[in-house]
Amino acid sequence: MTHLIKLSPFFKFFLIAYTDQAYKACIIQGGSPGASYVTGDAYLWKVFSYGTWQLWAPDFVALVGFFLLFTFATAAVMEWGNV
Repeated sequence: MTHLIKLSPFFKFFLIAYTDQAYKACIIQGGSPGASYVTGDAYLWKVFSYGTWQLWAPDFVALVGFFLLFTFATAAVMEWGNV
């Protein structure tokens, strides 16, 4: 990035001072020291105390709910409708 923008020597000093990856950290919750990224698992656990093994439950409940809704709606229309 420094080759694209012409910087004064004062600013170049600060950019060069923090090039060591050991002193960098990702500021998003769930980040670990020295990492430049955060995994989805770590973010979900740190922010929501929500493990990835729990992600199937809301999807499964929604699937069963829609199945029952449309099954009963189809049965009601077939019974009382003019089909």
